[in-house]
Amino acid sequence: MFSGFESFRVTTQQDPVVSIYGLRSGDAASSSRPPLLLLHGFPQSHHIWHRVTPQLTDNYAVVVFDLRGYGDSSKPDDVAAYAKSAMARDCVAVMDSLGFTSSFFVCAHDRGARVAHKLCVDYPERVRKAMFLDICPTLAMYTKTDFAFAEAYFHWFLLIQKPPLPETLISASPRKFAEIFMGGRQQQGLEIFDKDCFESYVKVLEDPAAVRAMCHDYRASASLDLDEARLDLGNGRKIRCPLVVLWGKHGVIDKCFDALGEWQAVTENATWSTQSHKTERLIHAMFPRLELRLHPAGWGRGGCAGASLVTSAFSLAGGTAPHGVYMWWSTTHGQPAKPLLGSETRGKYLNFVQHLAPRISHRGAARRTRAMAGKTLKIAVVPGDGIGTEVMPFGIRCLEATAAIFNIPLQFEHFDFASCEYYLKHGDMLPPDWKETLLQFDAIYFGAVGMPDLVPDDVTLWGSLLKFRREFDQYVGLRPCRLMPGVACPLAGRKPGDIDFWIVRENTEGEYSSIGGKIFEGTDRETVIQETVMTRTGVDRVLRYAFDLAQSRRRKRLTSATKSNGISITMPYWDARVREMAARYPDVSVDRYHIDILTAHLVQRPNMFDVIVGSNLFGDILSDLGPACAGTIGIAPSANINPERTFPSLFEPVHGSAPDIAGKGIANPVGMIWAGQMMLQHLGYGEAADALLGAIERVLARSNAAVMTPDMGGNGSTRTLGEAIEGEIRAMQASHAEL
Repeated sequence: MFSGFESFRVTTQQDPVVSIYGLRSGDAASSSRPPLLLLHGFPQSHHIWHRVTPQLTDNYAVVVFDLRGYGDSSKPDDVAAYAKSAMARDCVAVMDSLGFTSSFFVCAHDRGARVAHKLCVDYPERVRKAMFLDICPTLAMYTKTDFAFAEAYFHWFLLIQKPPLPETLISASPRKFAEIFMGGRQQQGLEIFDKDCFESYVKVLEDPAAVRAMCHDYRASASLDLDEARLDLGNGRKIRCPLVVLWGKHGVIDKCFDALGEWQAVTENATWSTQSHKTERLIHAMFPRLELRLHPAGWGRGGCAGASLVTSAFSLAGGTAPHGVYMWWSTTHGQPAKPLLGSETRGKYLNFVQHLAPRISHRGAARRTRAMAGKTLKIAVVPGDGIGTEVMPFGIRCLEATAAIFNIPLQFEHFDFASCEYYLKHGDMLPPDWKETLLQFDAIYFGAVGMPDLVPDDVTLWGSLLKFRREFDQYVGLRPCRLMPGVACPLAGRKPGDIDFWIVRENTEGEYSSIGGKIFEGTDRETVIQETVMTRTGVDRVLRYAFDLAQSRRRKRLTSATKSNGISITMPYWDARVREMAARYPDVSVDRYHIDILTAHLVQRPNMFDVIVGSNLFGDILSDLGPACAGTIGIAPSANINPERTFPSLFEPVHGSAPDIAGKGIANPVGMIWAGQMMLQHLGYGEAADALLGAIERVLARSNAAVMTPDMGGNGSTRTLGEAIEGEIRAMQASHAEL
């Protein structure tokens, strides 16, 4: 059924160990194509995709496999093994083992779509785009059940019954179950199935272990998956990647649920509108390779074995063959998201799934985002002091150039507060209404603060940045440490790729509290006390962010900075919270190092690190040491993040105000520009962020001394380097101007 495909078997490293069977497109050119993962539903196997894979392999490296419990994959005995989080880990393990270690596309139906939903939540950096076929979120479908849904989806409630009731009923006549369940639930009956394909499903149902596994799959959905879904929503963990959802206009999903509203609830920062006309133009905007075709004969014959994948997906999920399709897409983080009320013409979306995810290119991204322009993103620009005012213009210019390519509606508004000049005029770093003012913005783009010859550093810091962090609950300090091409590393023998890790800093409590004071001032007994404050809420939430980040990365390794052998109360508490959090992330390997030896390892073996998490003080120290190990603090960016997005997050360069070089025109603007790239990523424009980072890397890789600033060994200036990066972006824009 899968001509030109190669079989594989991947053994996962989780408990229990699971063997996954699947196929991948095997032609020599497939390694250069973007990877596409296809996940099947109940009670099928990977065979469901056999009619569409020949077309998909023209443009994608296609991977299909049997979910655990299905087909030829392992069938663990324990219900817990079928939690969708475990099955999502299988997906990452399979793609990693096949060499697809970065992001990939996902199209999934029914059970597989529920796995894909969890995959998007748990591994946001791995899913480039996703398409779900004919489902609502599991939590909604179980908790908002009515008679109509229970009647149509009877198997949801049969299969969760205690063993051996459902197993006995199915195993009594597996073929009859397959014929009635799959053939009797749509207008075409069994004739939509290819005979060999249908027989493969029957063969699986004849295996008692497979029947037990499928029942366990549903039992896990009605228990473990619901608990995890509630935890995810409670912690603000939602789908972040671009998402398309298709469901039948006259099917059960549309009749029984507010599907659009349910998907909105689990998608992060999506915007919404309805569209009932110009459908083709809008679809082409998101999927430039798509060719829409009309098939007057209907949705087509064959289902899993025929020409129309959409037909099979809808009919097998419990609806009748639809007369139209509701399509909803979300690009999240403030990017446009539109539900499309599909055409009444049958078969209109035959090739939609076959071309579900275009190869990422500046051309495709430009066409898509220009047609999908959404709300204006308001950015508060606070240049601050010293070189912050010199590098900020180039950060804005590069953001504007990137926004022009990807049609991102950015609006910048400048403010003069949070600067020493403002303090000398007004006696305070911020105006009384600063919080109400900045709450109107989506993000804060910050330069630098501090001129110690004019205003003491404690006044400037506590009066501006620390206020932003605490009153906007920016509890995550996030800093990438990456050796960029063309940057000389102070550590011997290191090259790009050797240093690539993240530092996550607790940003709002810990050692940087204002609790304490002085007594007996001016005497020999003068005593100064400052207390460290750690709360369970504060520690757990930053640890959760760090573990989520580690889990989303290929190496899945987290290092905790501690000093529990010297700090006898707060640091043992930190260690205990790390241990408890680690138990929730069994796939993340955890190291714990005391801060003194950790700094030594950072210099001697930086390649051992993936994600480092530390308290406010330790994170502060490490987040300067890390970028220094990668070459120069002048290029390092930083983000102060409110992950729940209830307040604006702040993005800034690491280098500070640097009074010693202020006014000389030699400050390195890369940190400011890279901070803007992190801002785009945070706001949901991942492809634009990737393009901007690529422009930075290409300019640095050339190592042109006339362009590079003195801190990088060049004789250039802020202007030469900033304009070189802007020019790299403009050249990219010009090459696609015809779009």
